[in-house]
Amino acid sequence: KLHPTLFAEATDRFRTPLVDLFASPQNTQLPRFFTRYPAPGAESVNALRCRWPKGLLYAFPPLPLIPKVIQKILEERAEVLLVAPFWPRRPWFADLKSLSSEQPWKIPPPQNSTQPRTRLASRAPMAAASRLEVERQHLARDNLSTRVINTIQAARRPSTCRIYNATWQAFQKWCARSGADPFSPSLAQLLEFLQDGLDRGLSPNTLKRQIAAIASVVSWEGLSSLSHHPRIQSFLRGATNLSPPVVYRYPTWNLNKVLTAILGPPFEPLRETSLQFLTYKVVFLVAITSARRISELAALSTRKDLCIFHSDRVVLRLDPTFTPKVNSAFHRALSCQQIRAIRPHRQP
Repeated sequence: KLHPTLFAEATDRFRTPLVDLFASPQNTQLPRFFTRYPAPGAESVNALRCRWPKGLLYAFPPLPLIPKVIQKILEERAEVLLVAPFWPRRPWFADLKSLSSEQPWKIPPPQNSTQPRTRLASRAPMAAASRLEVERQHLARDNLSTRVINTIQAARRPSTCRIYNATWQAFQKWCARSGADPFSPSLAQLLEFLQDGLDRGLSPNTLKRQIAAIASVVSWEGLSSLSHHPRIQSFLRGATNLSPPVVYRYPTWNLNKVLTAILGPPFEPLRETSLQFLTYKVVFLVAITSARRISELAALSTRKDLCIFHSDRVVLRLDPTFTPKVNSAFHRALSCQQIRAIRPHRQP
């Protein structure tokens, strides 16, 4: 929350807003306010998802929400008194500057003038920026709608997004140590980052994924992707020659021996075995009889509608939200097939 004295000075300069868009009953600056969750006295909930009233509005959002607030301002064509840090290197700063209708006012920093949230804003201009938000800003500059951007960003699997996000965070930390700008690195700086990874033992395939992750945020004029630059291609070929992939030769195993082993202790008798060994046995049998991928086995569930017990069998179904690794019509149909475990008939 901005100190009331500073808020009063801001309203003297820019007029008094009608609604506090990001507030709570305890810290609101205005009689009319929006909250994150339903609260007494709140006019609406979740400012990013509801329609804004006409007139001058007030917004002091959490720092990670600033790009979304800017996008919302554009969508609503709203007039907003916005409190934001002066971070020229952030991707959203250019949009914020272009939207300003008046000269920005630099808030003076007297002792105890703000709550901890603002003190965080004044700390590090190189604080980590979300890769997805940076990518959204780049797509928004192409005049794409929010719906189109959401669809484009859904092209990558969640596992790929996690890898890309981790790579982008590592790249930002490297740039902070090296004095480089993560949003516009030079070719030499990018190659130094890759070389540091190679020296730490990263495989060529990991380096290629790093390039793909950075290319989702950084672009160079004249290239459709960073990976198409001839120097980067030469570097990756050299990394492959210096660190050729290791061929792992796993020893053969005897299926009959394993099946015989799970018929005795500690896997039998079932009424006496521990839950740990029983789990090992069930998982092994389901995997060996269904020949499914690990990701498909992980998508199995104990929900009543997905794990159905019959008198003579158990039917296992994958979670309907599961997306196969190879997202083709054939593999989606394959993932919809049930796994049936037939209960053996005991001899009388």
